[in-house]
Amino acid sequence: MQQRAIERKRNPNGEEHRNAAKKVKKALRNARRKWYREVLNQTEEAQSRGDYKTVYANIKKVSKKKINKPGIGIKDPSGNMIYEKKEMAELLCRVV
Repeated sequence: MQQRAIERKRNPNGEEHRNAAKKVKKALRNARRKWYREVLNQTEEAQSRGDYKTVYANIKKVSKKKINKPGIGIKDPSGNMIYEKKEMAELLCRVV
């Protein structure tokens, strides 16, 4: 820990780096806000036209909720779902 503190004092570029990082974060934040505004305007225009396909597509694009589907699965004899290909192959070999 002391070594890092000494390096920070010796390195005058640390302050420049922090300032550059702040500028980048601010630019990203502004870009994200601009993108959200554009999507919102597109959604409002589509809604006024009655184009609900675009409205729902934009809502899906903006929403953060992701649905994780594990894929295609089968039930084993005890009723548990199996999603792993290897386990499905073993089960199918036992059944057939």
